[in-house]
Amino acid sequence: MEESEITADHITWSVSRPERNVFTVTAPGDIVASMILAPMPDRLRRLEVSSITVTAPPGASVSQRLLRAVPVNEVEAIANGTSGDIPEYVRLQRPGRITRDFLASVAAAYRYYVFIGVHPAPAIADDADVPAATVRGWILSARKAGMLMPGRRGRAG
Repeated sequence: MEESEITADHITWSVSRPERNVFTVTAPGDIVASMILAPMPDRLRRLEVSSITVTAPPGASVSQRLLRAVPVNEVEAIANGTSGDIPEYVRLQRPGRITRDFLASVAAAYRYYVFIGVHPAPAIADDADVPAATVRGWILSARKAGMLMPGRRGRAG
């Protein structure tokens, strides 16, 4: 059984993985959230949380603040192997032509901004001094080249 710790919303959670697609996270006070992850029907078979059960010890309650603090994104990142150290920061410049190396740099910059919690397309656009629409095209190309996971509408990562 794999075990680790993550901090989300100022709460340190102990994370264990008793089964392949099951994660259990425990917060101080013995609040436990069990998550079942299921493969998504995309070509990369990304795992996403499909069910969460949150339990509190007798006499305690599960508050809205606590529910919002359950580290769903972090658990998904662990399950999909995309968590870890801070990705390297790569400052992009508009290329003469789009190459595989350039798309790898786009993917690295994208992962960096997602990791630090900044919307990647506008941040990369600002760095490269190009419109955000241009950056979204680069990101799409990096996804098609297999350098980034398929996206989900409204969510970076």
